[in-house]
Amino acid sequence: MAFLHPRLSRRSVLKAGAATAGAGLAVLGGGSTARRAGAQEPVTVRFITLSEEWADHMQQVIDAFHETTPDIRVELETYPFRQLFEVIEIRMSGQSRDIDIVSVDVPLVASYSARGFLHPLDEYFTPEEIEATWIPAASDAGSYGEQFMAAPQNNSTQFLYVNRGLFEEAGVAPPPMLTAETEPSPEAIQEIVDGRWTWEQVVEAAQQLAQDTNADGVPDVWGFMFDQVSRPYQILALPESLNQPSLAEDGLSTDGYLNSENWIRAGQFYGDLFNALAVSPKGTTPEQSSELFASGNVALYVGGEWNVPTFAGTEGLDIGIAAHPYFADGRVATPTGSWHVGVSAFSDHKAEAGEFIKFLTASTEGTRTWFETHGHFPVTNELLDLVDTSEDFAVFPRSPYRLGTYEARNTAVPRPQTPGYLEFEDILNGTLEDIRNGTAPADALNAAVPRIDRAMAKYRGA
Repeated sequence: MAFLHPRLSRRSVLKAGAATAGAGLAVLGGGSTARRAGAQEPVTVRFITLSEEWADHMQQVIDAFHETTPDIRVELETYPFRQLFEVIEIRMSGQSRDIDIVSVDVPLVASYSARGFLHPLDEYFTPEEIEATWIPAASDAGSYGEQFMAAPQNNSTQFLYVNRGLFEEAGVAPPPMLTAETEPSPEAIQEIVDGRWTWEQVVEAAQQLAQDTNADGVPDVWGFMFDQVSRPYQILALPESLNQPSLAEDGLSTDGYLNSENWIRAGQFYGDLFNALAVSPKGTTPEQSSELFASGNVALYVGGEWNVPTFAGTEGLDIGIAAHPYFADGRVATPTGSWHVGVSAFSDHKAEAGEFIKFLTASTEGTRTWFETHGHFPVTNELLDLVDTSEDFAVFPRSPYRLGTYEARNTAVPRPQTPGYLEFEDILNGTLEDIRNGTAPADALNAAVPRIDRAMAKYRGA
């Protein structure tokens, strides 16, 4: 199976401007002589989504759909990740009627919904179907204003990766983990979950594992590192572990939340990793972080499940995979969320678009075709059950997916639902970088709150 590496930020993509909006590559679903009743031509719906391998794998789902539903044709209009967000903004803001189906990055569900880009999917999925099909974290994230707006297509989860060689050299006992020698039985997964480390234990071990072999004051081996350093997707798990949301319930205010005592505490922990404790490197970008771990220069690494095949296939790197950490006096909260699919509010073929979305995201044939070709972590209950029971996932490096199914069902916490997520993410990303570089968390967060709340003002009353 293929694995997608979601390392680019949406905000940086949108800042690139609109000049490249016309550079998309159209990939057609193919012609058909099938006809509807009354000798009508098949209805064609256009789906704007990602290009490259994603589009190749999507075409296989479309081909399967065409076999069962010849009176609807699906055509792909695809763009590279860097262009997709801005193209969606331009086309949807212009109320384009030539797009019927839209790929939606999950934190943008609220934004697209509040601005009228998406047509509710409640007429295609009953509440009972939604509950039976997807894990709650995913279906909730696809909803806005009591309506189901975007159907989950993929999911994500996070693990604590362990460099077993560095632990052995330092004589430090690692956390319970999956390895190439571990049988991923339900009992083994439960043991790993029950023995998951706290953030306090992570720090204690990281201090013992960091090494400055040439005494230049900079570690050659770092004790700990985040995969998506300073990205809210990953770092929001810290305040969430302290039961601290980042925004008010209406998703339009951060005052009293982002600058709360618990958020400041989470920010202090984050900043200390790079400063007071010096167990994590400054200056390393999310694009560079996995390479640092793969090279053997990081002992503990919190990162996405998409890293498993890369790390497992790296010569000389002996890894174990443990459960995501939490604060000792808090709860377990793991990052989650990925791509959803919605019907354009401006489509002339909403019913046909909804029919394909149901095939892609909820049918056995559609979801299995996508999972088997693309390999992204699944989001339906049926596929999670498959991971837990199929022998295909009883062998490393695919066995960690079974740990992922536990997290998806029990500990996953979606990102905040707010129409201003892009503004929130952009400002918080910079704030986390300031904290990483030594700014006092209270100062950084108190400065961020009025900036975010001003940016949210345009959504109040929307």
